[in-house]
Amino acid sequence: MDMKTVEMAQIDLSHEGCRLRDRIRERALLSSISARGIMEPIQGVWTEGGGFLLLDGFKRYRCAKQLKIEAVACHGIADEVASGILKLIRTSNDFSLHLIEQSQLVTELHEKHRMGTMQIAIQLERSPAWVSMRLGLLKEMSPTVKKEVFSGRFPARSFMYTVRQFTRVNKVSGEDVDNFVKAVSGEDLSGRAVDSLARAYFQGGNHFREQILKGNFSWTLERMEKMGQARAADSAVMGQTEMDFLKELEIAQKYEGRLIRRSLLEIKASNAFYAEAELLSGGIVRQEDAYREAVRRIYDRCRNAKRDLESLQAGKNQASACKLVRSGQENHLADHQARGAVANCPPQGQDRSRSGSNQDSLQAL
Repeated sequence: MDMKTVEMAQIDLSHEGCRLRDRIRERALLSSISARGIMEPIQGVWTEGGGFLLLDGFKRYRCAKQLKIEAVACHGIADEVASGILKLIRTSNDFSLHLIEQSQLVTELHEKHRMGTMQIAIQLERSPAWVSMRLGLLKEMSPTVKKEVFSGRFPARSFMYTVRQFTRVNKVSGEDVDNFVKAVSGEDLSGRAVDSLARAYFQGGNHFREQILKGNFSWTLERMEKMGQARAADSAVMGQTEMDFLKELEIAQKYEGRLIRRSLLEIKASNAFYAEAELLSGGIVRQEDAYREAVRRIYDRCRNAKRDLESLQAGKNQASACKLVRSGQENHLADHQARGAVANCPPQGQDRSRSGSNQDSLQAL
């Protein structure tokens, strides 16, 4: 395809929402373009009237606009929009085109250009499952989450590998996810910090949740770090029975989430499956009340034990502080007494003068 220099005002940005923003990379790119100019042309499709529909190069475009560059080099990669999107996906790699960006572009082909799953798969030389997964990914994102992720205010990786897992496995409500994403978006937090806050918000109970919604991120992150250190220290002294018990709780939580998710699906299976599943699920139902009571008993026991340990530790800390205060007071009193004793003793020079005067008086007598 041909390459031309196009004025900035003639570039169509209607597909800008299909690409993720990255403020850190954009700042670095701005510095590079300021020093050396735009090294590679932006890519897209030519439109009627000499315009240009931009598909790849939005960071370069925004940097050029910020530097008041009036025209940029544009490279047409296809004759029409659908072909341009297909070529962009085919020629990109995981670094240049994020999974979420692929999902948005595939959804664009499916919804706006009326391309079926099989047709997209054939054109991209991918499997239908590859296409279906990307079509389903955006459906897991609410408008709020999608807005924050594509704007770069919320890390895309944190949504993919942390928040998304809570929504899929633990069936967290969409409202909870929206509230969390809105609370931490735009706070310049690292992906690691956002992941830690997500674990505290979705697994740490109401107190952690309230602190995050109030914006007390430092307190939450510090508390999570201390809890992690305590777990690491305690794991070295835990017995095999304790480790086995924790493993059983982890397995129970994992498969409980899976069963909840699978129960929502309409399963078409054989009569043998239904017969066996009826027996197994019936046994679970019969133990349901006892199971819930056991889990509640474990939870209450652990919570009370944790509270007792925290109170004991607080008491030890208070006793240590009081001991230090008493020690300081005793040292201060000893210093004060020592200074008083020194003040009451006459200087050595005066003793000598008085002794000499007495001797002179004796001689005179």
